[in-house]
Amino acid sequence: FMKSMETMVTKATARINEMDDWYEDKQNHILEMEETLKKILAVVDNIVADRRDLATKSASFSTTCLHLGEGEDNASLRRAITKLSELEQNLSGVHTEMANGDLFVFGETVKDYISIIQSAKAAFDERVKAFSLWESAQSTLAKKRDAKNKATLQGKADRVAQCEEDI
Repeated sequence: FMKSMETMVTKATARINEMDDWYEDKQNHILEMEETLKKILAVVDNIVADRRDLATKSASFSTTCLHLGEGEDNASLRRAITKLSELEQNLSGVHTEMANGDLFVFGETVKDYISIIQSAKAAFDERVKAFSLWESAQSTLAKKRDAKNKATLQGKADRVAQCEEDI
């Protein structure tokens, strides 16, 4: 949790003045792709849920038809209702297979793409962190050089030696 807070604070405070617009364009593109893929994943999840619901309702209708056919006196109507029951039972299996196929083919593929995009986002975040560390190191070095120059002007040889060692 603390790492994620640190990352959020770093993102909010560290801004890179891009010399190359490519990075900014790609980062925006990655964010848009992630948002789109998350929407697609939600749609796939809804389709899977709807197909599973349809499979359940088809199985229920099949059972109802079977019971209706068993109580029918007319033999030809009983056979037709029984065939309808078998058909609905088969359709229930098809809908279940389609739901599982959609989940495993589309859902997992989209999740994999989202993971790849999150890795790319992490790489961009690491780039920002590295830039912040580099700027911090430059600032520290400039301060140490200023301190050395002040010590040199004041004629403090021991302080100059320590500053040179720090640099």
